[in-house]
Amino acid sequence: MCADKQKVTVGNSPAMQAVHRAVESAARFNSTVLITGETGTGKELIARAVHQNSTRRTRPFIAVNCNALTETILERELFGHVKGSFTGAHTNAPGFVRAAEGGTLLLDEIADLPLTLQGKLLRVLQERTVIPVGAHKEIHVDVRFIAATNKDCEREVHEGRFRHDLYQRLKVVEIHAPPLRARLGDVAALVDHFLSKLSAEMHLEAPIEITEAARAALSEHTWPGNVRELENTVERLIVENSGHGFVTEEAVHRAVNPPPVAAATKQVKQASVQLPGEACEWFYESESPGQFTRRVRREAVNALVRHTGTAVEAARCLGMTPKLFNQLLHRAQDEARDTSDATLDSYNPEPDAQKDILFVLPAPIYGYPEGEDLGAFVCGIVEKVITTAIKQTGSKAAAARALGTDPSSLRSRLEHAQRVLTQRESDARPTAQLKDEALVM
Repeated sequence: MCADKQKVTVGNSPAMQAVHRAVESAARFNSTVLITGETGTGKELIARAVHQNSTRRTRPFIAVNCNALTETILERELFGHVKGSFTGAHTNAPGFVRAAEGGTLLLDEIADLPLTLQGKLLRVLQERTVIPVGAHKEIHVDVRFIAATNKDCEREVHEGRFRHDLYQRLKVVEIHAPPLRARLGDVAALVDHFLSKLSAEMHLEAPIEITEAARAALSEHTWPGNVRELENTVERLIVENSGHGFVTEEAVHRAVNPPPVAAATKQVKQASVQLPGEACEWFYESESPGQFTRRVRREAVNALVRHTGTAVEAARCLGMTPKLFNQLLHRAQDEARDTSDATLDSYNPEPDAQKDILFVLPAPIYGYPEGEDLGAFVCGIVEKVITTAIKQTGSKAAAARALGTDPSSLRSRLEHAQRVLTQRESDARPTAQLKDEALVM
C-alpha cells in the first residue's frame, strides 16, 4: 500500500468500510480483481481506487466497455493490430492492453465479452503476452487487470455464456460493490460530494442549500438506481431549484417520485415523431453508411425536440438526464459540421464500380415512437437500408460496391445493428434508455 493512500470512493458505512479494506488489500498486490455489483454502484470508482492506491498509480488507468463494440473491432482495440492486417489498417496500433503498460486495465461489463475473445483474454492473463491482429510474434505486457460486471458470473458460467477457467482466473480477488439501499447512511456524504462536484461543473458561485427535511427525504429513499440515480437526482434538484437557492422536502419528493410510468407514457405510445422523408434517403455515391447513420440520428434528435417543445421534455422522453441529452445535441451539431467519416472512407472503390442507386426506406420506419430506444431506432434503419441494398443488388458484395465500402465493413455494421435489435427484443425494457454503443455506428 502506498504511503499517501487516496480515498476515491465516498462513504463510511459498514458496507463501504468493508470495500475500503478490500481495496487496501488488493492494492498491495498485482493480482487480478473482479468487481461485482448492480448497475450504478460505482464499480469503476472502486477499480480506480485500487489503481490509485497501488504502486502503479503513476502509470495509465484505462477502462474498456466490453459490450460497446462489435467482436471484430473489440479484438483490434484490445490487442492492437499491425499495418495491413485489414482494410484501413494504415499504421500499427498497440491496443488497450499495451497502452496500459505498467498500469491498470479495467474490463467493464466483462460478462458480455464474446466467447471467442474470452479464450484469447485467458491466454493474455496466463502468459502475460499479447499477439496483435495480423501479427505472429508474442509481445510481453506488464498490466494489472481488473474486471467488473453487474451479472451473476456463476450463473453465466452454468448457462454456458462465460468460461469457467476465465472466471476463476479473474476472481483471484473479488470485491462486491454494495447497493445504495444497503448503505443509506452514506447518502448525506454523497449528496454533499455531488453538490460540490456539480456546482463546480456548472460554475455556480456556491453550492445550493438543501434543507434538513430534504436531506432526510433523500436518506429515506431506497435508490433502485443506486449512486448513479442519486447523482442524477442531485443534478436535477440543482437545475430546478437554483433560482430559489435552496431545495425543500417537497422538491425532493417530486424528484424521486415521478408520475407512474403507465400514466406518463399512455399518450406517448399513441404519438410519433415523423422524420422528413429525405432524412431516410441514402445516396450511396456521396454518403457513406456512417455519415448516413449520423444524419438520421441527428434528424431524429432534432425532430424529437421540435415535437416535445423543449430539450428537457425530449430528454425525459428518452429516459435521459437533461445534461446527457444536451451532450447528444452538441454532438449532433458537431457531426453536422464535420462530414468526414474516418471509419469507412478509407475504402474507395473505382468510380465505375459504384452504382447510381437510391434506396428509399418503407414509410412505417420513418416514425419514431417517443418511448422507443433511440439507438435501437437508428439501428433499425441501418439494418433495413443494408438488407434492402443486398436484396436490390443481389449480393452482399454488390451491395458493398454500391455503398462505396468493403464487404467486411458492411457485414460488421449489419451484424452490429442486428445484435442491438435482438438485445432490445430480449430485454423488453419498459422505459426508453439511450445506449451509446447503439449510437456509435
